[in-house]
Amino acid sequence: MHIKNLSIVLLVATFVLTGCAIGTPFDEAKSEIPGIAEGKARVFVYRTTNLVTLAFPRKFVVDGKHIANILAGNSYYVDFAPGDHAVTDGGGDFVLKLKLEAGQTKYVRYSVVGDSVAKGNTLIEDVPETQALDHLKSTQFLGSKTPTT
Repeated sequence: MHIKNLSIVLLVATFVLTGCAIGTPFDEAKSEIPGIAEGKARVFVYRTTNLVTLAFPRKFVVDGKHIANILAGNSYYVDFAPGDHAVTDGGGDFVLKLKLEAGQTKYVRYSVVGDSVAKGNTLIEDVPETQALDHLKSTQFLGSKTPTT
């Protein structure tokens, strides 16, 4: 019975870990990322790998529109019109306000945290470029995303 349980745990762990390996390592993909279209701003969204929160996706919602989910260890980008934008996880009370200018790139990190840090257990941060680029090295890049309707 013990071997059967261990086999199930290993099978699930393998599935979860390989499922998060979808995409291309960011460092390999970054040279293929196209430039920002004229009149647009770019937001990179990412979550660093955290085995404890691996199975808990978070929603990337901008101005009330669900763009995509973000899993631990993944990253992608979205291009937006310049202006003021509100980023949420679609359920918590936390709102990150971004002011985007044409040609600008911002980096948004999602973290699963305790309720004492952020209601709804999701912290969304505007991260400085140097710090974000260091974090992005450990992510799987999924390309660009567009809002869903």
